[in-house]
Amino acid sequence: MVDRRPQDFPNGTPDGVTDNTLAIQAAINAWQPGDQVVISGGTFRTSDKLSISANGLILKGDGTIRALSAFPVNSALIEVTGASVVFDTDGLTLDQADVMFGGNSIRAVGAVGLQLFDLISRGTQRAFLCIEADTTDLLLAGCDHLGKGYGVLAPDLPGIARVILRDSTFEHPGSGSEGDGVQFNCQTFGANFVEVVGCTARNYIGEANGQGIGFGFSGVGDGRLIGCRALQCEGDGFHLESGSNRWLCADLIAEDVGIPNPVGGNGSGLIAYDSDDITVVLMLAKNCGYHGIALSGQSSPTQRLNAVIERCTVETTRRDGIHMTAQKSFRIDRNWVRDPSNGNPGQYAAIHVGQQGGTSLENMDGTGAGNVVVLSGATMPLGEIVIRPASVNVIIDGVSGGEPWSDGTFWADGTGWAEAA
Repeated sequence: MVDRRPQDFPNGTPDGVTDNTLAIQAAINAWQPGDQVVISGGTFRTSDKLSISANGLILKGDGTIRALSAFPVNSALIEVTGASVVFDTDGLTLDQADVMFGGNSIRAVGAVGLQLFDLISRGTQRAFLCIEADTTDLLLAGCDHLGKGYGVLAPDLPGIARVILRDSTFEHPGSGSEGDGVQFNCQTFGANFVEVVGCTARNYIGEANGQGIGFGFSGVGDGRLIGCRALQCEGDGFHLESGSNRWLCADLIAEDVGIPNPVGGNGSGLIAYDSDDITVVLMLAKNCGYHGIALSGQSSPTQRLNAVIERCTVETTRRDGIHMTAQKSFRIDRNWVRDPSNGNPGQYAAIHVGQQGGTSLENMDGTGAGNVVVLSGATMPLGEIVIRPASVNVIIDGVSGGEPWSDGTFWADGTGWAEAA
């Protein structure tokens, strides 16, 4: 195995001053199967994009690649177009140095099988990783991002599929260009299978109230959000929309989201609309500027979704704790809701149900100083709604739940509530 180092080429001097663009590119171009490109020994300054087109290239190192002020706008520190490229680093730092307007640290275009391990990203203006057309089978793990704009961004382009993000942190400094921690804008072309496990998004901001999302997905079918944290974001913690169907959301925390200032906010802990087959399990939504958990058909009463919310905790929301509208089939089970309508006493509910069909509320416990009520709020027939035994502190249009009915249930047919036969 041969180590291809920029130091072996003219002007390959990692002193933090010399322009090393040609030396790094020469090391990349000299790579042959069985070799590895090593970026180590100091800080390599660059003034233009580095391109990796070779299939199977391996890049290692613990040094720094940092942009010079002359770097072109709307570019990337590194553009990967080759297949099966691996960045297997010991904390290689990619630093845009706050000079690349509209820039990305890594831009992947048709980069099938790209793997990124243990990278550090700093000083970004647009994104740490931009996933573009025909990029599939991508794995990012163990990365640490602090910068403006986005952590991971997938624009609305065709051919994006099978993306896995693991054990990484995406953080915004709280000023400068707005963005989201992870954002897949795939509403036109769609994307298939995205899994995000053990990742944190913190302190994201938006140019308008409600923007600055922790994790956002549009048009993404088959997804997993597991063990993730959205903290101190101005918008929603977790956001699914526009046909982001068949999603499992488990072991999530959304805390201090939707609260850009002490008096307002417009973000929920988790929201899904115009999407189907959503399961939310073991989530904590705490101190949210809008709803805690909200699942809705949203844009049309005919766009109805199947969903489950189970064993979740919701504390201190400015609107409803759990908000459900336009479901085909919905079950909430063993959820604990406290202090909905915080700052808006009497206006919002622990559980809000509207435009429903086939809903089952089981083992509910919802209380709060302001408004503790399940509202029908229906503008069309509800269909059957069943309250199961062991539900406590639940009121439905003035009828208390958890009472010892003949079989422990009561139901609605769209005209009123009655004891189950």
